[in-house]
Amino acid sequence: MADDLPVAVLPPLWLGLSEHHLPFGGTITLDHATFQAVLRCIVRSIVADGFRKLLIVNGHGGNIDPLAVAGRELAVEFGIPIVTTTWPQAAAAAIGGILTTQPGIQHACEGETALWLALDATQVRTDRIEAALSNPPPNPPAGFHRFYSFEERAPAPASAATRGRRPPRRARRSSRW
Repeated sequence: MADDLPVAVLPPLWLGLSEHHLPFGGTITLDHATFQAVLRCIVRSIVADGFRKLLIVNGHGGNIDPLAVAGRELAVEFGIPIVTTTWPQAAAAAIGGILTTQPGIQHACEGETALWLALDATQVRTDRIEAALSNPPPNPPAGFHRFYSFEERAPAPASAATRGRRPPRRARRSSRW
């Protein structure tokens, strides 16, 4: 970044798209329309303050695709360049050089686990690490994307909000995507 360019660093949003966490209970999530509306308000505000470029660094996998779409639509609407990334994508080579079991960050992977061990080791179930490493989620072929609910990987009891409602149809676990 050039020293003569004004930069505003905003606090992170604590809320995003986390519907894939709903089976665990206690999850607060936005829908896509609300997520985009929040981003639109932020972009409108920074444009009103005179900023003409925006870089959004995302930290949650559930926001990646919706953020990419919102970034494109808001760039057109406000006439400014908007670039979106995630912190693992922004430092992919450096992170990949440190990891030993995979080329990049994945959910609850070696990298995320190491990060949480450094931040608060009491939150990491170290007795489950080996089982997680030996049971990776199936992946579709390169170039394809499939949404996975965490319920497919680790079913949890129904939350208070879902008790009494018909449970969602569960996908069978298979060795293929």
